[in-house]
Amino acid sequence: RDSWLTGHRDAPDPTCPRCGTHLRRTRLAGRGTVWCPQCQPGAS
Repeated sequence: RDSWLTGHRDAPDPTCPRCGTHLRRTRLAGRGTVWCPQCQPGAS
């Protein structure tokens, strides 16, 4: 779906489909994860 991060995370310059903020990437429990620091402020 266009509203899910999975449709945007692999773009050259990924942005959140909800607010347009640049997505952040990190490793969590040995796996890659992507999140929006604006929509998920407690994730960083």
